Amino acid sequence: MSEKVVVKGNVVKVKASIGYAIPEESTLLKMTDTGNGYICKFPAYSSCYQDNYICLDYDEAEYLYLALKEVIERDQ
Repeated sequence: MSEKVVVKGNVVKVKASIGYAIPEESTLLKMTDTGNGYICKFPAYSSCYQDNYICLDYDEAEYLYLALKEVIERDQ
């Protein structure tokens, strides 16, 4: 599977590319910079699930980034 990142203004989208069970170019994540933090939306693409939202201020986003970076680097 592969993804494509698209940035337009204060919005970053991660889009599906090859290998996903949803149409190519479908948005996997939409992250909006609100000026005080971020709102992240993960669309469900299924009637069985709801869209998932995460709201983070800038400090929380940095803490999450540091934690994820550590885990990803360790697993490589």
